[in-house]
Amino acid sequence: MASLFRSVRPVVRLRLPTHCSSRRSASSIPRPKKPTGPAKSSIPPSSSPPVPKQRPSPTSSSPLTPDLLQKQWYATKLFNQGKPQIHRAPSHAGILGASYILAGSCFITSGALAFSNLWLYDEASDLPGIVRIGWRLGIITFTGIGCLALLRPINLIKSIDLVNSDNVVKLLVQVRRPVPFLRPKQYIIPPYEFRMDHTFVAPMEDPEYLRDDAPETRSILSSIGRRISQAIYYPFAATRRLMTLEGFMYVQLKEGAAKVKLDTQGTFSKQGKDLVQMGTIEL
Repeated sequence: MASLFRSVRPVVRLRLPTHCSSRRSASSIPRPKKPTGPAKSSIPPSSSPPVPKQRPSPTSSSPLTPDLLQKQWYATKLFNQGKPQIHRAPSHAGILGASYILAGSCFITSGALAFSNLWLYDEASDLPGIVRIGWRLGIITFTGIGCLALLRPINLIKSIDLVNSDNVVKLLVQVRRPVPFLRPKQYIIPPYEFRMDHTFVAPMEDPEYLRDDAPETRSILSSIGRRISQAIYYPFAATRRLMTLEGFMYVQLKEGAAKVKLDTQGTFSKQGKDLVQMGTIEL
């Protein structure tokens, strides 16, 4: 049966004309569409790319004056010579200690005046009015002195150094915080923005004959007495410097910011001449 089917299959196969088969095969192939309009190129026309707008830099809009350039050059010269240290403040432990002791004693006194004599608040008492006024003025006075003593040693400059910031030599100013054992605040500013309210005055030196003729005491009793006198004198001297700010100079580091205090009794490079050459003096 299978052999009979194979012999009959070529006979019953449908034979199509030649032109029909060619038309059928040709229609199965997709023809490209003819362009109806001008072809648009996917490549953009050769034109220059858009240039982004550049913001004007502060240096280009406000160039440095020759005076400021001289100050910047002087700071760069010192830094290249390996002299970055400009100022080191002395120890302010005595001033801070005097501030805490004086403020604490004033606050304790004002608190004792305010809360220990509560009967003074009684309006029905027979005390004269001058006593009530003096009692209230005492509370206000001690409170004000305590606040003044507590705020006096704020913003004391600890050190001034030259550093390289963004390939430009600038001043690194470290300012002490009023609370001990905290890291100081740091300000990195151009040298010409260090604005002082007055210049330095070199102290008078003693003549040589006074220094040569001064006797040298080497006894133990004299050295002990000198130490005791220094220990007694130091708290009074620290309190005087705290309240009068003797030897301090006000310095402004930024526009609109609070002024800081520079202790002129510290050590300076070339006795402060380098800082005067780099900074700005506004009398």
